[in-house]
Parts: sequence; C-alpha cells; structure tokens
Amino acid sequence: MTSDGVADVLTADSLQFWIDTTPLLNRYFLGALLFAICGLISAWRLLRGSKSMRIDPAAAWAALAWGGAWWFFAAFAEAYARLDDARLPAMSLIAILTLAATVVGARVTRWPGLDAAGLVMLPVLGSWLGLAIAVEAHPVAGFGWVAWPIALAVYVAYVRVCEDAWPDFGTAVHCGGYWAVAVLVGVETYWRIDLVADGAWPQSAALGVLLLMVMGTLGGRRVAAWPLRAHWRRYLTSCAAPVLGFVVLEAFGAAVASPGSPEPLPYLPVLNPVELTAIATALTALWWRELLMAEPAPAGAESDSPLDNFVRLSWGPVLAGAGTVAATMALARTIHHWRDVPFELTPLITSTELQAALSILWAVIALAAMVAGVVRANRGIWIAGAAWMALVVAKLFLVDLASLTALSRVISFIGVGVLLLIVGRFAPVVPAAKSEFSKD
Repeated sequence: MTSDGVADVLTADSLQFWIDTTPLLNRYFLGALLFAICGLISAWRLLRGSKSMRIDPAAAWAALAWGGAWWFFAAFAEAYARLDDARLPAMSLIAILTLAATVVGARVTRWPGLDAAGLVMLPVLGSWLGLAIAVEAHPVAGFGWVAWPIALAVYVAYVRVCEDAWPDFGTAVHCGGYWAVAVLVGVETYWRIDLVADGAWPQSAALGVLLLMVMGTLGGRRVAAWPLRAHWRRYLTSCAAPVLGFVVLEAFGAAVASPGSPEPLPYLPVLNPVELTAIATALTALWWRELLMAEPAPAGAESDSPLDNFVRLSWGPVLAGAGTVAATMALARTIHHWRDVPFELTPLITSTELQAALSILWAVIALAAMVAGVVRANRGIWIAGAAWMALVVAKLFLVDLASLTALSRVISFIGVGVLLLIVGRFAPVVPAAKSEFSKD
C-alpha cells in the first residue's frame, strides 16, 4: 500500500471522529491538552518537592513523560486531521518547537539534564528529511518551505546557546546540521531543475549548489565568527570534507560515464555542465587541501591523524591520472555529440574519429608532462610523459594503422609526428643529476 493509501485509511478509520469537530476547540484536543498540562504541573511540583519531601526524582521524570506523551498525541492528531497537504512538515515542526520549549523550560526551572532534550532535534530533522525524500514529491513539499527555515533556525539557536553544555556531542550537532542542510538543498535543487531541464543539468546543478556551500564554508571564516571561526577545523574537516568528498566522487563519475547532454544548449567541450562542474570540484578540493595544510592541528590533538596524512600525500599523480581520464571522456562526449556516435563502449572504441583524436590528445598530454618535467627539473615527471608518449606511438602502429581510414591515419600520424618534433626541441630529457621528485 502506498503512503497515500495508508494516510487515507488512517484518516477514514482512526481520526474521522476528530476531523468532524471544530479545529482546536474540540473535546478531543482540549481533553488531551488538559491531561498534558496536568502532567507538566505534576512534574514541576514533584521536582520542587523531591528534596524537601524526599520524593524520588524519577517520579518527576515519569510525570513529565506522561504529560509530554499527551501533548504530542494531541498536537500530532490535530495536525494530521486538519492539514492534508502539510502533515509531515507540521508534525516535524511541532516536535522541534516542543523540544526547544523544553530546553527553555529547563533553563527557567533549573531542571538538571532536561536541556538534553534539544539533542533530539537532530534525529527529528534527519527523520523528517528522510521521510520527505521517501514519500513526498520533494523535501519542501506541503509548506515545507515555511517549516524548514523555522526548524533550522531553532536548531541553530539551540546549538549556539547550549553547545558548551554538551561538549561530547559538539561534532555531532554541528556536522549533523551541516549535512542535513547539504542533503536538503542538494535534493531540492535536483528536483527543481529536473522540472525544467533534462540531461546533465539536474545533477550538475545539485553538485554546484553543494560546491557553493563548501566554498562558502572555506571562505566564510573571516566573516562568520560563529560557527566557522569558533570551530574552524571542525567545519573544515568533519563538516565540509564529507560533502566535498561526495561531490568529488559524483563529479568524477559524471565526467566518466555521463553523455553530458546540455539541451537545449548546444554541446561545447569544457563549456558544458559536466566538465565545468568537474573543474570547479577539482579547484575546490585543492583549495580545501591548502587550507587544511595551513591550519595547525589543535593543541592535544593527533598531528598525524589519517586525514592529515592523507592531505600530505602527493596529489600530483592522482590529479594527472584523473585529468587524463576526464580529458579522454570529454573527447568521447565531443565525438558523441558532434559526430552522432552512440555514447556506448563499443561504438566509441570503433569510431575512427575518436581513435585519431585520442592519439593527438594523448600526445599533447604527454608533451605537457615532459615540458613540465623540464621546467621543474624533475626527471620523474619527464619519464612519465615519455612513457605516455611511447604508449601513443605504440597505439599508432598497433591500432590506428590497422583500423583507421586513410584520412584518419594521415591526421593522427602527422599530428603525433609534429608533437614529437616539439618534444625534441623544447622537452629534451632531464639529466639525472637534476632529478628531484616533488613532494607536493
């Protein structure tokens, strides 16, 4: 049975008696509310008398739970019975506001431990978000566009006021809220763009929004004293890093596997949503790495944490490999769109246009590596470029010569030959004495 079917059954059978009454001013809501008030008053009186009359404090907690259960029953039933199109946001917002009121009441009554109720806000937000994605058309459906800002503002206010009271949960409350916002804006952006555009636009737009969120985090330290400046390393590592990691994986996956249709716009190499997103992601990842390397580990923390060790690794080979794969697939997408070759493995491999273009592209990449090795006096980089150039030459004789048309063979051989002449002129082998493998 679908969620709508379940809702119809519950409405027709369980709450029909409630629906036929006056909103709020009906005996069911008022009766349950009266029970809730009695429970809260009893809890307050038991708390005050727990010391003077030697009453077990557990009695106050039991009365509070009893009154709270009646309140949630009354409020949820009323919202469910009246708000057909906004049940989930309304019930979730009721829970958030109730928890916030509980925290305020704990501060006013000086009830020890009661302000921990605010920690439940994060599971409520997570459950709300998961249900909204699973059963609603999109996360802010059903007046969610009103409820979500209020709920998030209340949650931020709670974290701001009470974060010092629960230091063991500091990372969880900051990261949980950050990730909830990331999922919310990412899914909502995808849904909105998918209504008006197809192809690569929905995914690229969603990843772009997440990148903007990460970039705002990286660049907002000087502007936002709280929470960014106050918890800078936490936001840099625990909050932003997982979101950025997700974007990196998704952007690279799209760069490799997506045909990258930019309809209704024409396809242009590099200037299309898939490749622009991949470039922006790579630049953001490098920015994040530089900031983390420049940020010393806090006092008492492990300076050689797995994340720090990962950041200090040489990213050069990884970027070179990923860039070569991305450039290769960008060329494949160009052939797909400009020459009407299906974006599938077999048609692309057997495409004479792609094979000829690949020989030239890979030769350019090899030449760039060899020139970079000469400029940096790095024999390792030069050897890597030379090895790639040797692979291109082998491809010319083993693949191009046997399978390409006469014109394609001429183009690929002449193009690679010209690049080999450039290698001899501008990128001679780096002497071994000058070799110095880079560590950055």
